[in-house]
Order: sequence, then structure tokens, then C-alpha cells
Amino acid sequence: MKCILITLESQPARREQVEANFRSVGHAGWELTCMPAVDAGQVVKSAVAGRLSPSEKGCFLSHMVALQLSHPSPEHNLIVEDDVLLGEKTFSTIDAALNLAANSEWDLLFTDVVVPDARTMISLYASRKQLIARQEFKLVPLKSIPFAGSTAYLVNARSKEKLLKLLTEHAPLDMPYDLVLRKLVYQSRLSGFVIFPFATSLSAFADASQIQGNENTKIADMAWNAFRRLVWAERSLPEATANLDRISSDFFDPECRVFARILSCLLSANFQPK
Repeated sequence: MKCILITLESQPARREQVEANFRSVGHAGWELTCMPAVDAGQVVKSAVAGRLSPSEKGCFLSHMVALQLSHPSPEHNLIVEDDVLLGEKTFSTIDAALNLAANSEWDLLFTDVVVPDARTMISLYASRKQLIARQEFKLVPLKSIPFAGSTAYLVNARSKEKLLKLLTEHAPLDMPYDLVLRKLVYQSRLSGFVIFPFATSLSAFADASQIQGNENTKIADMAWNAFRRLVWAERSLPEATANLDRISSDFFDPECRVFARILSCLLSANFQPK
């Protein structure tokens, strides 16, 4: 299967990191193809219409180019952004997930998503513990949970033309690419699932995104990225918590500190309900 990497030519370190990561976890039958992302300068020069920032428009158009690149292929394709992190079991898990999904109608199969909702985080966290203990994974229907992100996802070979057609309906570009995918899933115009526990994670480059640069969202990104790393099948706890340690203690009010301790008790492996 071909993995298509979207990467900015102006950020060679990102491409090199993914290439090295891919080589280190290489799996028979998989190949990596790099394609240059549409950058903000190209967007401005082409006067692409829409309310999105030039970087967000570039991201949207880059994914469309990746889909067009994959279109001639008669097989499913994995599309990844250049802050993806692959694990030793990523490709074997994806292969197993595709076998599991073989008899299902699916268009998109994500290997990792943003989960911006606390209740869903708690549910998934508890589910991960059970699945890891049984050495299992499941496919979570994305229509049933809040989600965002487009770091890594598979496109069904039968769905490429369908997806491209749906995306062309969203001009001018007023909504980020990942939120358009979410909208289409929620509307049942696309069928989307995520492999859980996540089959991929985020590299350190995700913490210095080229798109989300708003200071007001920095802590939200830290928390969401930490959760994505925490529920990755091959997670490292130090990597999951590293950025959380950068948040000032003044950010947490006394009430939320108490509630966090209560949740910690209930979610602990040592907790015994009456």
C-alpha cells in the first residue's frame, strides 16, 4: 500500500523525520511517496477564494492534491501530514483493521484524531485500558463522537472519486479541511471510522504547527495532543505528559484540581467500586 506524505518544501526536517521513521518501522507491502504541500505563498499568488487563512487553504488544497495523486491507484491509500509518528505495530494494525472493515461500508479510516470533548476522552481512556489488556483494537464510528484532525487517514479505493467530488462543493474555502470531513461524516455523506487505540501518533513537530498559531488556543492544543499521545497503542507516558508540564500551575483553579483528583481515583487501576 502507498503512504502519501504531504510536506512543505520549506520544512525539510519534517520530511526527513517521517522518512526516517518510515524506514525504521518498515513493513512489507508498504511504500512512502512524498508530495510537496501547497504553501501559503502559492495560495496568495493564486488568489484562492475563501475566509480561511492562506496556511489553512494550503492545507485543504494539499489534501486534494494528495487525493488526486492517489486516484489512479486501485488500492486504498494512507495520507499523512508531516507531523505524524508511526510505531512498530502501525502497519500491521492497519492491515488488520482493513481486514476487519472489509465487510463494512467505509470511506475514511483514521489512525488518530483530535478528541476535543472531556466526556469522550474519559470513555476512550477507559476503553483503551480494556482493549490493551486483551491485545485488541476496535473501529470507532466517527459519527458517534466529537472529532477533528487530518494527520493520518486511509481513503477507500472506491471512495476517492466520491471524496474529491464532495470536496469541490466546498468552494470558496471557508471551513478547514478536517472540519469539512467531519461535517460530511456527520451528514452521513461519508462513512468514517478511527482505529482505537490509535495506530499512529504525533511527532514533536505537531507542537509547532504551521497552521494553528493562535496564542489563545495553545493550551487547548497541548491538552488535545497530550490525549492523542496518551491513547496511542504504543504510547510513551513521558512523551504524553511533556508539554503538560509547561502549563503554569496558575492556570488550574482550585475546584478543577479537586475534580481532577476525583477522576483520577475513579479511573485508577487500583480503584475498587463498592
